Amino acid sequence: MNANRLKVVVFAALCIALVGRASVSHAGSWSIPAGQADHFSYSNGGDLNGLFGDPVISGDSFFFPGIDFVATAADGSTDLQMDTVSFDVVANPGLRFGLMRVTLWGDYAVSGDPLFQSADVDALLTWDENVPPQRHWEGPAFTTPTMPVHGGAGEWSGLAVIDPSFLGQEVSSLHVEFGVEMMVVSAPGGTSEIRLLTPPEGFDLTFTLIPEPTSFSFFGVGILVVGRRLRRCQHHGESRARVQSSR
Repeated sequence: MNANRLKVVVFAALCIALVGRASVSHAGSWSIPAGQADHFSYSNGGDLNGLFGDPVISGDSFFFPGIDFVATAADGSTDLQMDTVSFDVVANPGLRFGLMRVTLWGDYAVSGDPLFQSADVDALLTWDENVPPQRHWEGPAFTTPTMPVHGGAGEWSGLAVIDPSFLGQEVSSLHVEFGVEMMVVSAPGGTSEIRLLTPPEGFDLTFTLIPEPTSFSFFGVGILVVGRRLRRCQHHGESRARVQSSR
């Protein structure tokens, strides 16, 4: 093979590699990136590395299988697996977002010298408003047992919560992200593994939606109107009874 032909082959191989890398970078898109939950719509759904998998929507919750989300290390190696879910949500008319809660479960197994073995998970839930004033909230996940762990085997769970409703804010349009990093370290002769379990234990993200203050106002006005009508009817009834008794 001459030099020119070799250059062509190398160039073609590089092009194929770049195309392959580009296709991999889109592997995390959800097969259905937009849709409707019970009380909000979502769009632009996807995850960075495709480890969470496509969500199943139930009520106002997203359930992710996460069957490929696992970090494994053996005999002195280290493994880091990370992914981020992101999407936009818009509350149905007359509603606003209150509590958002992420729960996740997994298992771990660490064997070998506890001084050099570990399994760790780090997760962060974030909201950003899509419209001004474009406020930002963060909720780190707290795990049980506390990570990292340096020996033994068992199950772990994590919880992250954001609740902007206590600020009295009307939040109806959001960009949501939830990132998880799993890292394991092993010493020579040891093994470490940590994984995200599949539902029903696995990972779910649940929204709580509440009526907007304006909706409460209309509801209150409705109660006042009904109350006045009831009192008016009661007053007319009493007046009619007095007239009849006077006869």
